[in-house]
This record gives sequence, C-alpha cells and structure tokens, in this order.
Amino acid sequence: MAETVSYRDEKVKKITTTLDSLPFCTDDEIAQQLKNNTRRLPDGVTRRMILRDIFVIAWPAIIELALLTLASMVDLMMVGNLGPWAITAVGLASQPRMIFISIFQSLNVGATAYIARARGAEDRKLANSYLQQAMLFNFFFSIVLGVAGYVFSEQMIRAMGAPDAQTLYAGTQYIRVQCAGMLLYGVTMTISASLRGVGNTQTTMVYNVVANVVNIFANYLLIEGHLGFPRLEVLGASVATLIGQAAATVMAIIVIFRKRNYVFLEYRKGFRVRFDMIRDILVIGIPAMIEQLCLRFSAIMFNRWIAQLGTLEFAAHQVCMNIQMMSMTNGVGFAHSGTTLMGQSIGRRRPEMSQAYTRSCAAISLVVSVMLAILFFTCGGAMSRWYTDDPVVLERCAELFVVVAVIQPFLALQFTVAGSLRGAGDTKAVTIITFSTCVILRLILVYLAINVLHWGVVGAWWGMLGDQVTRAVLIWLRFTNGRWKKVFSRMIHRPDGPAPDAG
Repeated sequence: MAETVSYRDEKVKKITTTLDSLPFCTDDEIAQQLKNNTRRLPDGVTRRMILRDIFVIAWPAIIELALLTLASMVDLMMVGNLGPWAITAVGLASQPRMIFISIFQSLNVGATAYIARARGAEDRKLANSYLQQAMLFNFFFSIVLGVAGYVFSEQMIRAMGAPDAQTLYAGTQYIRVQCAGMLLYGVTMTISASLRGVGNTQTTMVYNVVANVVNIFANYLLIEGHLGFPRLEVLGASVATLIGQAAATVMAIIVIFRKRNYVFLEYRKGFRVRFDMIRDILVIGIPAMIEQLCLRFSAIMFNRWIAQLGTLEFAAHQVCMNIQMMSMTNGVGFAHSGTTLMGQSIGRRRPEMSQAYTRSCAAISLVVSVMLAILFFTCGGAMSRWYTDDPVVLERCAELFVVVAVIQPFLALQFTVAGSLRGAGDTKAVTIITFSTCVILRLILVYLAINVLHWGVVGAWWGMLGDQVTRAVLIWLRFTNGRWKKVFSRMIHRPDGPAPDAG
C-alpha cells in the first residue's frame, strides 16, 4: 500500500510491502536457505500478506493492460466498419509496431529489475541513478528507431505479407504515423518501467487510462469523420493512437519530475552518462529484447502464412488474436508483480520471499486463466460479432475460440513465472527457451499444418498451442531447478550494491 514516509528530511510517497518489515538476511542465512531450498516463510509472515503484496502491484497493472488492449480492440472494431481489408491493414501494421514497442519494453526490464533491487535495499539514490541512465539511453535509441522505421515503412508492410495494394497503402500510412511518434513511446515506457520497479503501478494505470479515453474519442472523430473532422479511415486510427500516447507521455513526465515520488528524475544537476549502469541495464535487457524479437519474428511468419490463405481467413485470425491479447493481461499483469517483488526480494536479501512470491503469482494467475477459458468456450461466438458480421469470418472465429480457451492456463503460467525469472536477471535462459519453442517448434508445426496437412487457419492455431504448452513446461522447470538463485549466491561474495545478472 502507498505511504508517505520521511527520507532524509523529505516526504516521500512509497509503496510498502511485507519486505519492508523484514531484516536483511546475512550471508550465512542466505547460504543456509539456498542449501536447504527452504519454502518456509519468515516468522510473522503469512500467505495472506504475500497475496496482499502481489495484488497491490498486480491489480493496477492488469487494469492498465486490459484497458490498453481494449483500446486496441476498439481500434479494430471501428476500423472493421470499413471492411475486412481495413482489419487486415491494421493487423499487418500492428506487427512492426509491436516489434518497436517490445524492444522498449524488454530493454526496460533491466531498469525495472535494478530499480526494484535498489528499492529493496532502501537505496533511493541508486534507484534514481538507474532511472536517469535508462532515460538517457532510451531517449536517443527511440529517435534512431523511429527514423529507421519511418524510412522503411512500406518495405515492412510488404514483408508482413500485404495481400493487395489497398492494404499495403493503408498499412504503410498507419506505421509511418507510429514511427513519427516513437520518442513518445520510448519516454513513457521507461518511466512506467521505473515506477513498476518501486511497485507504483497505480500511477502508470492512471495516465494510461486517460490515454485510452483520448484515443477512443479521437478514433470516433478521425476514422469516419465526425463533428466536422476529416474522414481518415485507417490513417485516422493511427493518428488517434498517437494522440492518446502523447497525452500519456505528458502526464508521465509530470509524474517523474515530482520529488515526492520514490523515484524521480533529478535534472538540476545535469545528466551524466554512467556506462557501468547502462551496461547493468543492458545485461538483463538485451536477452529480454532478443526474446521479444524471437516472439515478433515468429508472429510475423505466423501472420504471413495465414495472410496467404486469404483476407477472410486472416480477418478471423486477427479478431481472435485481438481478443486473446485481452486475456494475456492476466499473465502479464501478475508477471509485472513477480518481476517487481523478485527484484525487491533480491535487494532485501530474502531468498525465501522471492520463491513465495513467484509461486503465489503463478497460482493466482492459473485460477484466473481457468475462468477465462470457460468464458471463451461459452461466449466466443458472441465476441466475434463485436468486430464483423461476415458469415465466413464468424464461422472461422467459432473454431478458433476453442484453441483460445485451451491455451489460457499455459499462457498464464509462462508469463507469470518468466516475469519472476526476469526480475532475478535470468533472462538468458528465458530467451533460449523462447527461441527453441516459439521460433523453431511453432514455425515447424504451423508450416506443417498449413502447407502439408492443409488444415488452414485452425490447424495453424493448434500448432501455436503446441508451442505454448512446451514453453510453459520448460519455463516452470527452469524455475523449479533453482538455477536462478545464483543471484543470491553471488550476493554472499558481493554484499554491497545490486546483485549482478544471474545468467
């Protein structure tokens, strides 16, 4: 919960957890816990307290992610009124856009992890230093990425498999606008990642909710042209998304300059590049970025092969994928909680708490995923009609929703546990697992389903399910084998400062 505390004669807003009431473990205590692989909670700590800590961080993150996905769904619904070609254009343009966003999110995993460790160690100055270095790096990187994306926008949409000139033109317009505003995404995501590191997900939720409202209203004005505004169709949806993002960026900047927040951007003393801190962030962030690029590459190939089946098949795929993105907020939301609490447990030198937080995050996420699976089994057909009334598209969607339902527990488990492993710095192992399953296994299964067995889009989705099941099992095994605990072993030999990457 949020508290205002005194920190060096300053009033500071801090999200407190059970960890704040626990003493730091000594080197001998850490060694003993690792040797015995204890799951016993510290004296005075209950499961209810663990769950409270998780929900304090997770519920704003889940609402934020759900509303972000809802805005994307509304985009697609409003664009869907223009016809299946418009759904296809936005779906194709969304792939390179998601690549860019995923790069920022993954690079900022390192910032979240190190800021969380500094927060657990009660070192506010160190947390703010990592924030400053993350901002410097992402500021310049977002400019480079935005310019490159704008220049090669048409080539990117061609590479996504645009089936005709109309979708190519509309998709190119969409992605160019997004690349022009890439700096907004880079700045906002860095601020959000830093706030998550100290558990302040409520603030990020607020400014992203406002951004979604702005986005949806701008959609109404610009897609079909209401209240005297021009009819911009697919271009209007992209402009509206960027307007909403600009609103979020302005609010995020205002927040991060407030000294009363636990992390804030100190600009009066100037900005000095600390290459050692940037290296720390990138040691965790680069493997996470490679993981996201693997996911995006697999998604691009997946989309290309389905796009070759025809516009109606791809439209059905896009509708179900859009709704599945909403369900992923369950796993991703608890993953944020796992990343933050794992990092803070490391900073507090508490191995048993890190393990308890991860297992509890996974259990809660699995319970929610079962409820979502039941919802999709029973109401999937009705959800499809939010997007289109085309009978062929609706028929395909009904078949795909069976897969959407079955996949839910596996999505929840892999997202949640992988989030905790990232908080421990164990991003390399997660990347290897993702490459093996998502790039190799999924693409083999999907290729066979489409090109050899000729099972169409439904077969492709069953191939994707095979990847998700395998990945969930491997990530859980990585957690249970305990190799991520090397980060605690190294603390015995490096007790001062944040722990290095677990490798």
